[in-house]
Amino acid sequence: MSIYYNKQIPGELWLRDLKNNVTTASAVLSSIYFKYENINQTFYSDLTSNNINRFDVIYDTIFIETNTGFIFEKIYIDSGYIRPFNQLNLFNFRKNTTVDYWYSEPKNKIYYTEIAYVEDPNKQPTDMYISFTLVFNEFDCTTGLIKPLLLKPIKIGYTSIRNWDDNNFTIEDPKITLNGDTKTFNVSFILRNAAKELGLVSINILNKDVPEISQVSGFLPYLILDITNSSY
Repeated sequence: MSIYYNKQIPGELWLRDLKNNVTTASAVLSSIYFKYENINQTFYSDLTSNNINRFDVIYDTIFIETNTGFIFEKIYIDSGYIRPFNQLNLFNFRKNTTVDYWYSEPKNKIYYTEIAYVEDPNKQPTDMYISFTLVFNEFDCTTGLIKPLLLKPIKIGYTSIRNWDDNNFTIEDPKITLNGDTKTFNVSFILRNAAKELGLVSINILNKDVPEISQVSGFLPYLILDITNSSY
């Protein structure tokens, strides 16, 4: 996407083909595009219309994101053409936030995260907590397969002497990092209240065979966190 007078304008995505010629993404990745013609027509339309928000290449894996969702695809070369490693549906519908990802070179895996949130139907007017769901997955760049690691509902309890309309809070796109020494992922995002005041929420995930959340914390200057009424 290009920016022109503060507006997003769909622009052509140009890539180099295997002969080092500069050409369109649809020409270079035609086999990838066609794979999704019958899997998800809205995403396919985004691709063929060049409504691509982000594009990345990690060795033999590509990442493409549109407003509809995104894919990680392992690719290979066949008779001079780029082709998908398998015909499995690797399409991910976009959640409330965009995706962020971290590539682990020793494991040859991509870890990616999103935040999904909906209003809790069981929440009472007197309940004081913020709820959302952490989505945390793994893409294996060796096998080309996706493995769900966490789909975890999280509640952050709070107390406050200030007005707070929790139905109007917004969550900004999360960022993921990995601490190699502690083998802990951190997922952080900005949380804004109705007055657009911002705070920071931080989630630590132990990088084990079965990942688990070890800590949820935050700096919310307009709220006082209530740990006893928080859950994850």
